[in-house]
Amino acid sequence: SYNYWRFHFTALKETADHLYFGIGYHFDYHYKIKDELLDLESPDTVLTSHFAYSFLNEYDPTNYISSGASVNILYDSRDHTMNPYKGSFLQASYRVNAEWLGSSQNYQQLYLETRLYKAFSQKMPRHLLSFWAIGSFITSGEAPYLDLPSNSSDMRNRIGRGYVAGRFRGKDWVTAETEYRFPITKNGLLGGVVFASATSTSREELVLENVTYEKLKLFDAIRPAAGFGARLMLKRAGRMNLAADIAFGQNGSKGFYFAVGETF
Repeated sequence: SYNYWRFHFTALKETADHLYFGIGYHFDYHYKIKDELLDLESPDTVLTSHFAYSFLNEYDPTNYISSGASVNILYDSRDHTMNPYKGSFLQASYRVNAEWLGSSQNYQQLYLETRLYKAFSQKMPRHLLSFWAIGSFITSGEAPYLDLPSNSSDMRNRIGRGYVAGRFRGKDWVTAETEYRFPITKNGLLGGVVFASATSTSREELVLENVTYEKLKLFDAIRPAAGFGARLMLKRAGRMNLAADIAFGQNGSKGFYFAVGETF
């Protein structure tokens, strides 16, 4: 459990059709962090991933800050931001977290995101295939544990339905998700979706109390998930949907998701 302050701001300027460049500032502050399972006093010591990682990388396990500036490039040809029927969204961001900006340690991070939409019919554009992928990579330094790239760490914590947010984390993270959207009623009031995703993270070799955890490269372990959902059109002019989904991952993992607007 922890308290979390987050402030991210990016200013972009269109330099060509659908193409934007800009800079940003990003602030993440985790504090009053409590490891519920950590037990350093009992004869059978219980260590958590958060405590071990923070200790080995010289972070205070009770609080830390990531504060940095970014350069950004974005291409956005979607016909709608909340519920696109066609177009694409491509983003690249490079963030430099620096101690002189208030960060607990210096580290740098690359963030890449892609969203693609292809309608199967002009008369019925809600019948479409969509694709979403995110990759986030710590390129230098060591990020705080809770700021490491992890599943569902997009801006709205939506990608990779089927696993709790932050279940898989490491210096490198990639999730790819595809969704088939279709109308159920002719008037477009009701619709449905089916979707599938795959998530992978990396891990450095860890030696802790004579136990060695081998290095895990990106894509050495892939966690799949899949699910389905329903859509209720609340406002046709604004393409505003009420979304309800259920998703299933491995080892009994599952989740229910509700949102206004599409997942992506």
